[in-house]
Order: sequence, then C-alpha cells, then structure tokens
Amino acid sequence: MRLFFTVILLCHISFLTAQDQHILKSDFIPGDDTIWVFKPLSFDSAVIYPAVYLLHGRTGDYRSWNKLINLQGYAEKYQFIIICPDGFSDSYYLNSALDPAWQFESFFTEVLYPKMLASYPIDQNKIFITGLSMGGSGAMYLFLKHPMLFLSAGSTGGVMDLNHSSSKQTSLTRLLGDYDTNRLLFNSHSPVNLLQNIQGSDKQIFFDCGTEDYLYECNNAYRKRCDELNIKATYISRPGKHERSYWLKSIRCHFDFFKTLIEE
Repeated sequence: MRLFFTVILLCHISFLTAQDQHILKSDFIPGDDTIWVFKPLSFDSAVIYPAVYLLHGRTGDYRSWNKLINLQGYAEKYQFIIICPDGFSDSYYLNSALDPAWQFESFFTEVLYPKMLASYPIDQNKIFITGLSMGGSGAMYLFLKHPMLFLSAGSTGGVMDLNHSSSKQTSLTRLLGDYDTNRLLFNSHSPVNLLQNIQGSDKQIFFDCGTEDYLYECNNAYRKRCDELNIKATYISRPGKHERSYWLKSIRCHFDFFKTLIEE
C-alpha cells in the first residue's frame, strides 16, 4: 500500500469564511495537492452535509472556480460542502499509462476521497462531482469508473471524447503516449466509452455545452450514446463558447440539479 501524509495548512480558518485548505502529499502525484474546501457559514459538525467535488479546467488550479463564482455563497445557498482539488494544470484527473508519478485517479479514490470523509460530516449517499472542460471530462471519467462513490455527476463544456481534445498532441501524449499509435488508450479513457458502466442503474447525470463550443459535437455524441444505453441523462445546449462567461452561468444548473436529486 502506498504511504502518504497530510499537512493541514489552514484548518477551520475562520467561522466567518468557513473555508479550509488542506495540503496532501502522495507518491501517486508529482507534488503537493492543495484542496480548498468551502462549508456553509451555518456549518454544524453535528449535521451531515451533501458534498460536491468541483474540478477545474486545463491550465487552472484549485483556486480557479472561486475566481469564477462565489463558492462561499454557493455553499451557503445550497448547504453543500464544496471541495476543490488541484488537478495539476493538465492531469485530466486520470492515471497515466506512462508515468507512475501521474496517477490522479488513484490519488482521488485512495487518498483525497477518504481524507474528506474523515475530515467532514459528509453524507456518503449524497456526493456529487462536476467540472468544466478538462474538469468536466475528469468528473465524468471518475464517476463512470467509480459510480459507487457518487450519487451523480456533471460536466459543462467537457471533453467527453479525448479524441476531440485540443491537448491530444500535448498533455494527453505525456499521459497516454503518442496519439497516432495509442488510440485504444485514448478511447478507453474517454467518458463516452465508459457509459456502459452505469447502464441499467438508477444513476442520473447532467451535462451541458455551448452551441459555439468546439466540443459541441462531442457532447451531442455523448447525448446520443446516453440515449442508446437508456441512461438517465439531462443535457442542455445553449448559445455560448468554450469560455468563462458561459461556465459562470451554466454551473448554477448543476447545483440546482444536484439539489433536486437529494430532495426527491
């Protein structure tokens, strides 16, 4: 078993902000991973809360989502614990086939996920994951590989098929090998080819994409595959590009969707 240790940088930083930072070290990842956690201002350790893992896009970090939206406000409004890990700019949240120091999927499931459960009163039956662009791909990938860990997943402007990624000749080559000779690996790590993992289950997913986004057709194909497998998928397409102004608005729908699932 791999060994790791945890350093809490800022624990229960302030009742007024209800934000914590954790730094996790593990030999699954190339360096320290900083996780920013937002709790409701009314946080009560005796109450069990739903939780949302929020994954950033390529070139981003654990601070990216809070630069886009007011995460403290979201935590208070929805009464969720919001967890923002650092995806090391371009990890795609998967295990590299080439480099043992780039095993983010294993880090997430074996280190981060259990650490959050041990640190916060989280309802294990009400855990969600979503993200934008690379983070949307990562959210769906982790959910579809480990559906028992989450109630639902989302993606906004996500890379549902790595063959459509703008990084297939750069970051993904570093993780999975040369694109032209490793298509099978690219396919096996693409969410669209993992949907059968929840076929026949009651799991629901939510995803959206702007009609001017370069990943629009990729997301349409994802919807088509959901239909073929009779998966309970809610898909929204609206005018918008692959940019911050679109995600600023679209992410609200994810939180609304997750909130609806736990109120049913």
